[in-house]
Amino acid sequence: MKITTFVRHGLDLELADLLEKVPTENDKEVCGELVAIHVSDPDELPADIRRIAKKAELIKSIRNKVCSPWTAKDVIDGKAVIVDDKLVYLEPRSYLRTMLQSMLGLSDEEFKTVMYMATDDIRANNIAHNKKTTIEEVIKIAAQCAEALRRCGR
Repeated sequence: MKITTFVRHGLDLELADLLEKVPTENDKEVCGELVAIHVSDPDELPADIRRIAKKAELIKSIRNKVCSPWTAKDVIDGKAVIVDDKLVYLEPRSYLRTMLQSMLGLSDEEFKTVMYMATDDIRANNIAHNKKTTIEEVIKIAAQCAEALRRCGR
């Protein structure tokens, strides 16, 4: 008999896929806001849940220090580091940052502001409706945010 148990991870949907990389004894898959653990070895279930929870907490702590899930992913992937509560990109810069800064001509400070705005927009319009956001949609939303920022004279 095989049992499936579900664990709520509490991460942004864009970061939930990082939980797929957590090594576990039982098979698992990320299903939106939940992680499904297909239990084949019940003795390993508590250890698997602990591993997943530990990784989720690490991801949440990084996410709370940066402006968006994508920049958190950059930190987790080693493309950026947090120094004195500031995000510092290592070279080469992330695809998203490079694309937006070259396409929109943003300074580092403008990029940060635009990403805060885009993150709020995505939270309200996509994550609230349980939809994932593609990189193309992020770029489009960020471009709209940059245009709104320019119209405000900032």
